[in-house]
Amino acid sequence: MDWTVERDGEYAGNFSPPTDGEYTIRVVADRGESYPMGEDDVFLTVGPSREEYFDAGLRRGALERLARGTGGAYYEPETVDRLPEDIRYTGGGVTLTEEMDLWDMPALFFLLVAFVAGEWVFRRRRGLV
Repeated sequence: MDWTVERDGEYAGNFSPPTDGEYTIRVVADRGESYPMGEDDVFLTVGPSREEYFDAGLRRGALERLARGTGGAYYEPETVDRLPEDIRYTGGGVTLTEEMDLWDMPALFFLLVAFVAGEWVFRRRRGLV
């Protein structure tokens, strides 16, 4: 363990378990073999969070903040009838398609002319015309 430098006598370390499971970490502090200072055990379980299975109540404030922060809306059972209209007339994600004629885009027009001319020259040289 390394000294944290912020407070005298405080040390910190990292533990990255290789797999999920239950672990026991024993910390022993001493000043040499003849002067033990103390020891303690820490028990921990490593794995996916199970927090979603506990306290599954409605957190209205958090949902309203999330909706405001993302540009969405929070609906309750009394106001959910507005949802189809809000979805239908939303301004987000609107794409503007602009159609242009080929001669209005000179680079592509000249590229097309160059390909046609190149094919004509290739056929003339090979005697395929």
